[in-house]
Amino acid sequence: MIDNISLDQIEGDDLYNLKAILESFNDFSEEDTSDSIYKHCELLSDYMSSDDFGKLRNNLQNNYSYFHLNCRSLSHNWETFDELISELHDETFTFDVIGISEIFNCERDDRLYIPGFQKLLMRCRPDSIRGGIGLFIKEGIDYRVRDDLSVFIPHVYESLFIEIPSKSHKPNHIVGVVYRPNTPPRANMDIFTNTFHVTMNIINTENKTSVIMGDLNIDLLKYYTHDNTNEFVDQVITNGFIPVILKPTRVDKSSATLIDHIYTNIIDLPCVSGIITTDVADHFGILYSVKNKPIKPKAEYANKRIFSVKNRQKFTDLLNNIDFSDIMNSTCPIESYSIFHNHYTTAFGKAFPLKTVKPNRKYTKIHAWMTQGLLTSMRTKSKLYRIKIRRPTNQNIDKYKAYVNLYNRLKRSMKTNYFTQQINENKTNIKKTWAILKQVLGKHRTISTFPDSFTINNKTISSKQEIVNSFNNYFSTIGNLTGQKVKTTNKHFSDYLKNPMPHSMFVEPVEQEEVLNTVNNLKPKISTGYDELST
Repeated sequence: MIDNISLDQIEGDDLYNLKAILESFNDFSEEDTSDSIYKHCELLSDYMSSDDFGKLRNNLQNNYSYFHLNCRSLSHNWETFDELISELHDETFTFDVIGISEIFNCERDDRLYIPGFQKLLMRCRPDSIRGGIGLFIKEGIDYRVRDDLSVFIPHVYESLFIEIPSKSHKPNHIVGVVYRPNTPPRANMDIFTNTFHVTMNIINTENKTSVIMGDLNIDLLKYYTHDNTNEFVDQVITNGFIPVILKPTRVDKSSATLIDHIYTNIIDLPCVSGIITTDVADHFGILYSVKNKPIKPKAEYANKRIFSVKNRQKFTDLLNNIDFSDIMNSTCPIESYSIFHNHYTTAFGKAFPLKTVKPNRKYTKIHAWMTQGLLTSMRTKSKLYRIKIRRPTNQNIDKYKAYVNLYNRLKRSMKTNYFTQQINENKTNIKKTWAILKQVLGKHRTISTFPDSFTINNKTISSKQEIVNSFNNYFSTIGNLTGQKVKTTNKHFSDYLKNPMPHSMFVEPVEQEEVLNTVNNLKPKISTGYDELST
């Protein structure tokens, strides 16, 4: 038994590297790896913190990217999971699919929402709060659930698969998340492996690309020493898939195991895999990214106006020094407004000139109550965790634990103060108060999705062209059809109207206070109209 195993030990020893184990077992020399399953792949599968991943993100913008984590209760660990995903994403990069194992039973938790992603797909056990799997799929990605592949045998084999249609001549793409429970007596390795390989075989028969991720509770590092593991890996490779996570994904004081896997049959394209060191649960996160998207270059810099206190004062001074008499000298209201608008926008442009700035991705605000100081503390916590797992001395472990307790107290305090202030400021606005309370509870608006098919005249149609034509036909004929059902009458529609009053319209003068109140009640949005002025 090894005491306090460290990442430094793991990274320096080929016994913890699946690629080295497979190539050694098959007698490849360093000079000749022509038959290696990794001959087309440059997979490093390195350990990285969220900060390390941030340096890699720019190279993944045009890739299809996948992330998986065993959460051991998504509801219980939601805040830290949400923080981790926010750290891994920025303005230019988000994962396409996020898979989660052991979500537990979280169907009633309204907090489980990631901005930019569709509603969480999940499969939970009907007879237990444990186990279960889920998928977050990025908005804009069309998919359908593959019920035939999504075999769910509670406590034995739990899976969820989707198929993403190709937008080119390439075959469709299948993504799945799989969890293998290993708790006796119900866990059955034979049933699991047979089901897993049948799924791979179906995908091959359909000639589709695929990425399968999950916590399989099979330590691939035992390829040398465990017959079932050896047979499992060999069968995966026979099916044309390769494992792309190569180093331990669960590390404690005395063991390091590679039980979180990602498999793919996309083996001829540039790709990246990695292991994210995180303390969300007792497993590390794993990621895989393959360069398969059409390149869409994005601007690295953006134009922005700086509304600082100094610039606001400058704007006020410029407005005070403008002679507005020419507005009152005009008898045409359109001309008067144009003159006013020119004066106003000229001062606005001088006070708040457009500046080209580079987004500060290091400090991306996760929540409204998350201050820059708290973001810095969060990253300090991640660094201390990294030090703890690299050099797990008692001193480093104690230092990490003490800082986590401090960070959590600080986070609760900041969150409490923020929402208390928000409620006090809006105590006379019941609509805003309810919105704040929903935010506290983590309730989000349900994002509706367009159905895949409609039943019209007892016929189910799925063609988008047919659906559009059917809707058009319905709304273009409903008026006449409804009119035919109305009984005829001797009364004319004018019989129901009162006597006309042609001189009743009057526009009252607008008071200065009305204008100020209206402007002050506008929501402070940064979006602009045609005049490029925000509220």
